[in-house]
Amino acid sequence: MNKILTGILISAVASTVTLSAATVTGEDVPTAERLSKLYITSDAANYNVAHDLADIESSYDYNVSIDLPGVGQPVSLVWQPFVNLTKDSKFTLRAVNGDFVLAQDVVLCSGNVKVGTMVSTGDTDGATVMNNMSFQIDDVSTAAAEDIARDNNLTFSASTGCDTATLLQLTSSEGACTNLSIEIPQAIDNSSQAFKDYTAPAIQVGKTQHLVKVACDTPVCTIDTTAGSKVFTDTPAAVGINLAKTQPVGSRIADELCPGCDETVTSTCVTTIHVENNATFDITSLEVTPTMAVNAGMTVDVQADDNTTETDKPMNTLITLSDINITNNEAQDIIITYHPKENSVIEPGDVISPITLKSGTTALSLERDTNANNDKLATFATAGATVFTVPYMNSNYKSFVKITSLAPADATLSAVITDQNGKSTPSIDLGTIAPNATKFLFSTFGPLKDGADAAGLKNAWSVVFTMSGEATVVATMEGPNGGDRAIPVF
Repeated sequence: MNKILTGILISAVASTVTLSAATVTGEDVPTAERLSKLYITSDAANYNVAHDLADIESSYDYNVSIDLPGVGQPVSLVWQPFVNLTKDSKFTLRAVNGDFVLAQDVVLCSGNVKVGTMVSTGDTDGATVMNNMSFQIDDVSTAAAEDIARDNNLTFSASTGCDTATLLQLTSSEGACTNLSIEIPQAIDNSSQAFKDYTAPAIQVGKTQHLVKVACDTPVCTIDTTAGSKVFTDTPAAVGINLAKTQPVGSRIADELCPGCDETVTSTCVTTIHVENNATFDITSLEVTPTMAVNAGMTVDVQADDNTTETDKPMNTLITLSDINITNNEAQDIIITYHPKENSVIEPGDVISPITLKSGTTALSLERDTNANNDKLATFATAGATVFTVPYMNSNYKSFVKITSLAPADATLSAVITDQNGKSTPSIDLGTIAPNATKFLFSTFGPLKDGADAAGLKNAWSVVFTMSGEATVVATMEGPNGGDRAIPVF
């Protein structure tokens, strides 16, 4: 039989075996060439016959999904023993950082000939997984000499015989990107004495992965104040004062390899959830509960690419698409559309909900971003609302604020004044400002002075303004030696 050993495997084995010329010599300790070996084959390898090792890909990786508990990844495992097999000798097979899916029977095969049997499932959870399984070599007199010979390529089949191969399956509950290995850590001969000739160093066979990717566009849906705050508009939310309006831009769908949510702006209010399935199981249902404390009777539609739809569902209720089918290597978009109730005011705030995907009745363990907005589906924001602060005005000096509106319609303006002792006025209505018009407000007379006096405030103030539109703002005050100086506005 072929004894090909890749450079990578030689390095791995060499790093596992420690030789000391001071304590052992010659044949007392197996060298790297004397150890048994484990390999994994590619999907294309013929598992039912003894293969030439030239056809085996020792570095072939198995990405094990951790999205669905207990689901395994089939693994084509090959063992090449260093010595001829001996009846009743035993060895242990172990997965590191993972387990094998529980199987009642596992046999060791040389092509279609059975040469060994699993006699213990080892460590199990009682229902779904096994590890540290013990295998015993059968009566080798019934096998051909080549079937029990050293360097033969033996395979494992989760069945009672070798005519039809059923692959062992790897599973894991470790976190994403954890290395998975398989090893034969111990063996005993037919006299129950420990010996090294069957043992095989660990080989890395793959990693744990989130193979179901969930990404989404989280819309910023702006509320049209010129329509009584009862519809959405494509006017962007304000970005501050003394700044040109900008339209926030987000990708259509967040990068599926880095699941999260990107904010976009839309004239209609739509959340797009992108689901990509690279696992071996099917995704059969999705659950969301779009929740907003004050939602004014709003309803939502939820639709999948395959036209599975739930329409006109009230906010704050569980919505289930129970018959979607997202199979291996398939992706679908789930669209949530928000509909304001006619003549009802839309309140600003976030729409939140976890996203639950299921395969059958089992919920997947999804990976999404872990920031504070992990469950956010949408944000409702008042179009053009601006809050800014003039940190210092003094009724003993000539200080004033100049506000020029950039809003497309009349903008409302109000203010709250706080003096140096922390005492504040109620909100003071300062009327409206027409588009592109300017309003001057003074500390020595007018509505600011009147409001401060009525509340019994001292002479030094901080003023917080709220305006229903974008604006440019300038504030100045008279210096102690005459002349004006600017007051920073933020």
